[in-house]
Amino acid sequence: MSLLPFLLTILGAVVIFYLTTQLNLFFFEPNREFIKCKREICKVLSFNRNLYLNPGSVDKKKLTEISDEIRKVATKLLSIKNIPRRNKVFSMLKKSTKEENISEAVNGLIGLANNIGKFSSKEAKEIIYRYENDIEKALNISLN
Repeated sequence: MSLLPFLLTILGAVVIFYLTTQLNLFFFEPNREFIKCKREICKVLSFNRNLYLNPGSVDKKKLTEISDEIRKVATKLLSIKNIPRRNKVFSMLKKSTKEENISEAVNGLIGLANNIGKFSSKEAKEIIYRYENDIEKALNISLN
């Protein structure tokens, strides 16, 4: 009985395992992270929407916390945007949100965070609605 076929089988299994792990790491995991980040953005904005649209009913400290939460998800989205393999491969396959859309969503999130609690006028709410619409369009999500 020869030992060579047994060793080649083991070596082949190890190589296949390594290749599938790398495939998952470079191609699928960034997309999963992006989907999780979109889910977190929806959660933060939907849960806090009634508070930041009515700043007179909430204390300044709570509005600052909401603004910080929005900044955190914006920076998380920005970090996902900067994963190079995700942007190149999935954009070529038309399976991902384009880099420009992610940048637009990050800008919308930062703009929204900057305008929370600043003013309670009708014009300020229109600015917030505009930022929300930009985020929804860029990430293809719904906050309603």
